[in-house]
Amino acid sequence: MIYVPGHARVDEAVAWKLMAEHPFATLISVAEGEPHVTLMPVVVDADLRLLRGHLAAANPHRKLIDGGTPMTVIFHGPHAYITPKWYGHAAVPTWNYLMVEAVGTPTPADPATSLAIVRELTDGYQGDDAAFRAEDQEQERILPGIIAFTMPIERLTAKAKVSRNRTMEEREGVIRGLKERAHADDLSLAAWMERLSRESKI
Repeated sequence: MIYVPGHARVDEAVAWKLMAEHPFATLISVAEGEPHVTLMPVVVDADLRLLRGHLAAANPHRKLIDGGTPMTVIFHGPHAYITPKWYGHAAVPTWNYLMVEAVGTPTPADPATSLAIVRELTDGYQGDDAAFRAEDQEQERILPGIIAFTMPIERLTAKAKVSRNRTMEEREGVIRGLKERAHADDLSLAAWMERLSRESKI
């Protein structure tokens, strides 16, 4: 379970948006005291409150996808180093970030559902570039080499460490600094900070 101080708490709407924007996630479980970790893209289904995905059948993690072993999926949002220069005074530096923890119990998919999950992932990321889409028969051939699953979400926690424990002037300085530095995560983080600051009215 992640630690979320009061100033970093946000509602589920933020969690779902962040998950949809950052669907390359980290699947984590523990068996007999040993952690298992797999990075993978997933389909985020907000309407049904579940995740869908697949991993290699050779991955030892797949043995724990049995319909009875709870797992945690971590979604990593934008993050960036925050220099106290942006506060306008000396202070301890920090790191701002957004993340989501989704907890549930994955269930193995049957062959038809497995194929649907593979197609959904492929079509979702391939987009309009259909000329390079694998033929249905080719997608079917990979099924023995994977295990697909669905995971109903039992607990969903979002954390937004975005300087909301700072004054408005300090937060505005951080946002300006991120925009000026202009790395991809900086700009995404700045946009989230602006949105969350408006919504919380603090």
